[in-house]
Amino acid sequence: MKSSLYKILGVGISLAWTSMGTVMPAHALDIPVMVDVVPPGGGPAAPQTIGTIVVSTGAAGAPPLTGSFTLAAQYDWLDDWYDFRWINLVTAGPSPGGPLPAIDPQIGQIAPGQLPNNLGDDRPYYFNEGNWTANNPAGTHVERTGTIFTDAKGGHPNETVITFNTYLVADDVTAGGFPNQQFCILAGFSWTYNQNTQPANPPAIVIGALIPLPGTSVADITTALANAAGAGGGGVFPSPVGAIPAGDAWEPITGCTLSNCCGNNVREGGEECDGADDAACVAQCQADCTCPPPAGCGDGNCGGGENCFTCPSDCGVCPDPCPAMSTWGAVVLTCLILTAATIMLRKQQRETRYEG
Repeated sequence: MKSSLYKILGVGISLAWTSMGTVMPAHALDIPVMVDVVPPGGGPAAPQTIGTIVVSTGAAGAPPLTGSFTLAAQYDWLDDWYDFRWINLVTAGPSPGGPLPAIDPQIGQIAPGQLPNNLGDDRPYYFNEGNWTANNPAGTHVERTGTIFTDAKGGHPNETVITFNTYLVADDVTAGGFPNQQFCILAGFSWTYNQNTQPANPPAIVIGALIPLPGTSVADITTALANAAGAGGGGVFPSPVGAIPAGDAWEPITGCTLSNCCGNNVREGGEECDGADDAACVAQCQADCTCPPPAGCGDGNCGGGENCFTCPSDCGVCPDPCPAMSTWGAVVLTCLILTAATIMLRKQQRETRYEG
C-alpha cells in the first residue's frame, strides 16, 4: 500500500498547478475509462466504467490544458491498490530530448536543483515523486477521488507547434495483478500547443480526439521509452539519481484486469486475512480474503455446548418429554383428579360443621 504522496500526476514544465476544485471554462472532451474489474470478494471480471476524464482548456483555447480523472464512487476502492498516473508523449514538434516520440518530461530536462527539493526524474510518469511531494498542493490528487494532469507549456519560440498524446495509466502498487515495472494504459487523448506570434496571437491549445486502444499506444510508448535520453535505452528509464536495472525495463500493457490484491499473502486494504497472513483467523483464511464467521448456532454443526434446547437448527428439535397418552390413560387420569377433588371438598365441609 502506498500513501497518497505516491499518487503521481502530470504537471506542465511551467508547473501550472491546478486544484481539484478549479472550474475549467472551456470544456471539450469527456472520456469514459473502461477496464475489466474483478469485484471485491471475488467473482468473474467484467468490463466496467471506473471513471471519466474531462479534458478542457482555458477560455478560447488558452493554456492550461487539463485532464481531470474522477473515479466512479463504486470503484473508489481501486485507488487503494493502484496509482492512477499519466504518460505524456511528444509526437510532433521540438523534442524534449532524442528522437520522437519522446517521453515528456525527458531525462535531464528537469535537473536536480531546478525546482525546490527536485530529486530528478527516475520514472516515465509525468511528474515524479520528488516534484510531486515538493511542489504540488494537497488538492491535486484526492484520495479515492481522482487525479489531474495539467500542462501550460510556454517558453518556446513563436510559431512553435507541439503535438502530444496523453495517457491515463494504472500502476499496480502491490504487484498483485502485474509487475511494478509494467503500467496499464487505460485511456488517452491527443492535443496540440501552438505558441503563436506574441502578443497579437496568444498561445492556443487545440484538444484532439480520443485515442482508440490498444491501437498504436503500446508501440508508441515503448518506442518513446527506448528513445529516452541517457545511457541504457531499450525501454530502460535512467535517472540523474539512479537507474532502473537494465533487465527490469518499464513496459506498457493494455487489456489488464484490475482487482484488489487478495491472494498475495499480504493483508491489505479491507482484507481480514490473505493466505498465510492470517493472524485474525489462523489457518482459516478463505479464498476471498475474509475470515469464516465465528462458530455458533446456525453453522450446521452441533457442538461447542449447543444442544436441542439452545440450538435446534443445528442439533434438531428435542423429543417431547410428555408423550401422548392413550384414550384410556386420559380417562383414568381424569377420574383420579375428580376423586381427589371430591375428597378435598368433603373434608372442607366436615371442618366447617365442626367449627360451627
